Amino acid sequence: MWNPDTCSDTHDTFKCKRCRPDGTQYIKAPAMLYGDTSSWNHFVNTGEKGPLNQIQDLLLRQETGERDVSAIFQYISH
Repeated sequence: MWNPDTCSDTHDTFKCKRCRPDGTQYIKAPAMLYGDTSSWNHFVNTGEKGPLNQIQDLLLRQETGERDVSAIFQYISH
C-alpha cells in the first residue's frame, strides 16, 4: 500500500535498522548479499547536495535530478 508520508515505500518494506527515520543510511551492512536487497547500500534522493550525489556510480548519481527517484538501492559485486 502506498504511503504518502514516506520517502520510499520499498525501503519501508525492509524495516531497515541501518537507516535513520529520514532514510539516511548510517550503518554499513556486515555483508552485502546479492539475494537480500535489505543488505545493499541505501541512498535517499534529497537533491544535488544529498547522499545520492556523493556515490561513485555515475549512472545512479545521474538520477539525483529526477524527482521520480526517491531512493536507490546499490549492490556492489566486486
